[in-house]
Amino acid sequence: VVHDRGPEGRGWLEAFLTAAPDDSPSRAKALVAAGDLAERQGDSETAAAWLDEAAELAHASGDRAREAAASRVRGNVSISLGEAARDRLIDPELAAAEFARAEALLNRSLALASEIGDAWGMAKARHWLAILPLERWEHERAMAELEIALGEFRRIGDHRQVCMVVGNLGSVAEQAGDYDR
Repeated sequence: VVHDRGPEGRGWLEAFLTAAPDDSPSRAKALVAAGDLAERQGDSETAAAWLDEAAELAHASGDRAREAAASRVRGNVSISLGEAARDRLIDPELAAAEFARAEALLNRSLALASEIGDAWGMAKARHWLAILPLERWEHERAMAELEIALGEFRRIGDHRQVCMVVGNLGSVAEQAGDYDR
């Protein structure tokens, strides 16, 4: 039996965030975790607010690792918001703005992760950056970017992420009509 502990974890994080002082060193870390859980639960607006605060706190304190994480997850939130704007709201301008925001955030995350030598953070930023060409129907570019992320996750040995990237590669091949691949 698989249990979803996300709502429970989010509840604990929200309780911490309510009780913790605004300048607590752990606040940015909790905001990133809460933002990630909110995104996974489909609450992109709350996730965006928490992650924006986390990035600001991390930047102000010089915590490049936490800023990279906040930017990376916030970039993913912008991808989700862009998809919603395009598919549900039928608002191509808002979708383009969110995709552009995602690209800037993910490039920031990639640069920060590179600065501090965070191989996993770099690979994850690359993975989400590879989703952007897919959203723009640039299949060849998406495939090339995903192959880079795949190689990085294989080098690191993160089998879960390898599976996720391979799944994305399959989606790109299917959308491109490359059924043999």
